[in-house]
Amino acid sequence: MDIEFYKNQHAEILSRLSEIESRLGHEISENIENLSHELAGLSARLILHINMEENLVFPIVRDLIPNDESSLQNEFLKRATNLKIAFKEYNSRWSLPSSILERESEFRKETRMLIVSLRKIVKKEETEIYSILEKQSKIT
Repeated sequence: MDIEFYKNQHAEILSRLSEIESRLGHEISENIENLSHELAGLSARLILHINMEENLVFPIVRDLIPNDESSLQNEFLKRATNLKIAFKEYNSRWSLPSSILERESEFRKETRMLIVSLRKIVKKEETEIYSILEKQSKIT
């Protein structure tokens, strides 16, 4: 499995998060179109990434983890499912520029929390999930 492909996706997601985060420090109404475009791009990339992990990465990791560590397997799947649900809820609330402008303070707060959460998830995936795959690729 090409782990670098998934790490590159993480780098792109982190880059998009930084772009969005930088816009939060400025007047949102001045750049609402760009912000909306960046949110849509993040949404597309993130949903694609989660789906790829659920369908391609997690099954391989599940087979590599001993059965007595099934709680770790369940944690990976639960985290991905929860992230997908939370992000879809976030996206449905903030997909329209008018929604963002009407509740700008709430949008900023929720977006900052999302950014922090996504950064933690990316770090956790790279240290836990991808390290399992890297160890396996060195063995074979």
